[in-house]
This record gives sequence, C-alpha cells and structure tokens, in this order.
Amino acid sequence: MVKRKLSAWQKHVKSYMKTHKGLSFKEALPKAKLTYHHSKSPSKGNPRPKKKARKVKRKMARKKRRRSRSMTIPLAPVVGLLSAPAINKTITGLIAGDVNAPMVNLPNLVGLWRDGSFHMDYLMANITPMIIGLLVHKFVGGSPLNLNRTLARARIPFLRI
Repeated sequence: MVKRKLSAWQKHVKSYMKTHKGLSFKEALPKAKLTYHHSKSPSKGNPRPKKKARKVKRKMARKKRRRSRSMTIPLAPVVGLLSAPAINKTITGLIAGDVNAPMVNLPNLVGLWRDGSFHMDYLMANITPMIIGLLVHKFVGGSPLNLNRTLARARIPFLRI
C-alpha cells in the first residue's frame, strides 16, 4: 500500500497531537486551527496589507509633424549655376538681344567648343562653381551647421542656403 502525501494542514494537526499527548483527533482539531499559520516562517516586514500598485495609463508620444512645405530657393546652388561662365555669357547675350546666345554658349557648359571639339578647360571652368555651390548647400545648409533649419524656424520665406 502506497502512503499518501499529507497536506500542510494535516502535518500541522499531527505535530500538534504529538506535542499535546492524550488528545484525540476531534479534540486537537479546533485547538490546532488556532495555532495554524499558512506560512511556516514568521512574517517579515510590515504586517499591514500591501497596497495595490496604481495603474497609470501612458500615452504614446506623438511624432512632431512638420508644417506643409512651401517653395524655397536654395541660394548656394543657384549662385554656383549663375557664376558658370557659359551661363553668364548666355544671360548677358539674351539681355543684349542676341537670340542665338544659348546655341553658341551653352555647349561650353559641357566642354564643347563651337567647332565640336572637347576642351577640358571649358568643362572645369563651368562645372567647378556648380560643384562648389552644391557642396556649400550640403554642408552649410545641412547637417554640420543647419542654417536652413535656423532660417525655417525664423520663418524666413523662400530663401535657403
């Protein structure tokens, strides 16, 4: 026959009967109830009941929404484009009334001369100011200095670097 495992309450009643000899089970039961505690170790800390943790509803942080973008003119690339010699000659020729100025001067922008031969000097003279303007736009108006963001916060319309 297999012995059954006794519960904590049954063990307590048996130990109470051993320490108080001569008591029957029926007599020991009500007295054992008075001395029975659910945990064997003495309670530690504050005997008062613990407070329930307050539940706080937390809201997710909202993303900042940018205002609707308006049209802006980036100054550095525009100045770099206008300072290229081929564009400069084309604009002055159009202002003077020469209708053929774009056909004559704009091929110089990519390094072509009037007869169709390629010259690296013309290419570098026209592309270098544009590259400098784009680099200024990238590094001054962008990440390191953020002048464009400063201009936007100051609510200056149209102009960006």
